[in-house]
Amino acid sequence: TILQAALEVADEQGVENLTMQSIAAKARIAAGTAYQFYDDRDAICFDIYLEWAEVWWATLMEATSKRISSDNWEQQVRGLVSKMGQFYFENYDAYSLLRYVEATKSGGEAVRTMVDANIQRWAEWFGPLLKSAGYTPAEIQRICVAAVRMIRGHWAYGFASESQWRELIRAAADGVVAMMKLRLSEAPR
Repeated sequence: TILQAALEVADEQGVENLTMQSIAAKARIAAGTAYQFYDDRDAICFDIYLEWAEVWWATLMEATSKRISSDNWEQQVRGLVSKMGQFYFENYDAYSLLRYVEATKSGGEAVRTMVDANIQRWAEWFGPLLKSAGYTPAEIQRICVAAVRMIRGHWAYGFASESQWRELIRAAADGVVAMMKLRLSEAPR
């Protein structure tokens, strides 16, 4: 209840107006009760971020669970981008709070860890296809960094509408597919 109330206050009034008192009022509990569970609003924000990150990781793992092959890679990439785009769209109300956490020292470290894990997952998922095309591990890493950055860049500012969400998903998928087609066509083998 406290976490949901914090999300609602941040979405409705902005993170700058997020206080233990505003959260408690939204949750319809006494501020003292909120303090029994959390030391301050930042502790609440970090808990929300942690929950979001756990679901984000599970979504990424599910989207990359099917083996990539030369026959299905484009469909798999488009499916991944769509699934991750849907996740970001469904969690858009948390953006301001998530950006607030990421602007802190420990939040910045967390987002770097998540990006590194995302790149590693790409290397595990798409890497075998790139390796079979003749790319070295270092080259595979660079290609996967570019793919993650390209997709991540499309979600950076969020979505104002469902039509923008759909357009960003299409654009992100088209960009990554075009990059991978180029890489596979220019492969060393």
